[in-house]
Amino acid sequence: MKRLKAKLKTRGLVFVVLALLIASVGTAYADYFGGRYADTATHTWWNGAARSYDVPIWGPINEDIMYDEIEAKTVIDAIKVSYHYKAGLTYPWVDFSWWAADLQAPRGGSATCDEPIGSSRCDHFHVIYDDDPGQTTNSKRQKVCHELLHTLGADDGSTAGGCMGGGPDGTLNSHDIGHIDGYYTP
Repeated sequence: MKRLKAKLKTRGLVFVVLALLIASVGTAYADYFGGRYADTATHTWWNGAARSYDVPIWGPINEDIMYDEIEAKTVIDAIKVSYHYKAGLTYPWVDFSWWAADLQAPRGGSATCDEPIGSSRCDHFHVIYDDDPGQTTNSKRQKVCHELLHTLGADDGSTAGGCMGGGPDGTLNSHDIGHIDGYYTP
């Protein structure tokens, strides 16, 4: 009887340890969405901040990521607009404007909140893509996807692959999608 109790106690302990390990693996990178979120699930942008030679190179990638990745796979509604913001007019801020620049390594880009709303939301981001010569198209896609997810609330630190976790080709994974849908779904 004593052996049976000891065996059950050991198995119970093993079960608890396994359950804790499984739970921790599922949430090890769950907290990297904690940056500044966009003001709404409608995500607008403007190409006008880009230099004329940036737009043909980075513009199609930006649009592809916004429409074919973010809008197609999440609850975000992506809209390209023809204005940025003009004082005295009724135009609202767009959620982000972008341009490319040769940034110092190892930076691949940046997304900076230019118009904060409290401590956790942002009305307008400035996004810069690193225009390092010799990049592959997939490398550019990854940079664009990574920086655009910053404008939706993602922080660096994911190990989940996809856009935030160093995925190879600028595609959202189920982890990124889950965080975006979880925050922006009413």
